[in-house]
Amino acid sequence: MRVVVAGPGAVGSLFGALLAEGGLDVVLLDRDAGRAARRAGSDLILRDAKGERRLRLAVTADGASLGPAALGIVCVKAHQTENLLRLHGQALRGIPWVWTVQNGLGPLEVLRRALGSEQVLGGATFQGAYFDAQGALVHAAQGMSFMGPPEGGAPDPTPELAAALTRAGLPAQAAPDVRRVIMEKFIVNVGINALAAILGGENGRLLDNPPALAIMRQAVAEAVRFVREQGLAFDEEHEIERVLSVVRSTAQNRNSLLSDLVAGRRTEIDYLNGALSGRADAPVNRLLTELVHALEHRGRTG
Repeated sequence: MRVVVAGPGAVGSLFGALLAEGGLDVVLLDRDAGRAARRAGSDLILRDAKGERRLRLAVTADGASLGPAALGIVCVKAHQTENLLRLHGQALRGIPWVWTVQNGLGPLEVLRRALGSEQVLGGATFQGAYFDAQGALVHAAQGMSFMGPPEGGAPDPTPELAAALTRAGLPAQAAPDVRRVIMEKFIVNVGINALAAILGGENGRLLDNPPALAIMRQAVAEAVRFVREQGLAFDEEHEIERVLSVVRSTAQNRNSLLSDLVAGRRTEIDYLNGALSGRADAPVNRLLTELVHALEHRGRTG
């Protein structure tokens, strides 16, 4: 079974490493030919609970060279979705199923408009990974990944695909109500990512910081109110406790928003807290968005 992983960042590289170790034929699809060549010619160092090991993964920036594949997994940042489609849309159209595990509001709809709602599978992942200062990939949090059915009356491949991924070492579940799963992940991201990034450390730093926890509760409360307005039943206290549980289980993880800030890259804030404050009355999330924008500006200007 060949799997194409679009986006060789931390999560994409983790997915690729786990599936390749499990015996699947994996190719990482990059947008940068030079980086792809460097990655293809060197080992990926993976650190997890089993220790440290080296893997050589196939990496390419040439979508035309991919050949037949059973599944595409989209792991690029939310704001990179349209660029991915410009560069590799034709290659993705040749794959029967394209599964997105991207964060935030918007990427799923962009992919479905471009590729077709009967081909694109919504989803979310609760795996956590980051590249450390030495360039090693740290698998910092184990979690489930969820895969929703296609729209438009297409046959549902998700039970079989999820089972194949799980057998290969990437725990996955079919999620008939994938809209709810995506919103659950959205609430987690809203509650954790910006705050931990502003504090400048691992997610676990929130746990011993009462003022930060108070802000987190307010941010989550605003997200829950927004989700309820979309017709989904969510309980505020339950969601706050669920977010706290994710903080504990990912305490050693440096989330992707922090990694982007440290590297001077654009973050996904406009698809997370910013997406919320742009769609609803959410003053706490608006302020968090503005603070992250200020940190982005500082990173660009030095």
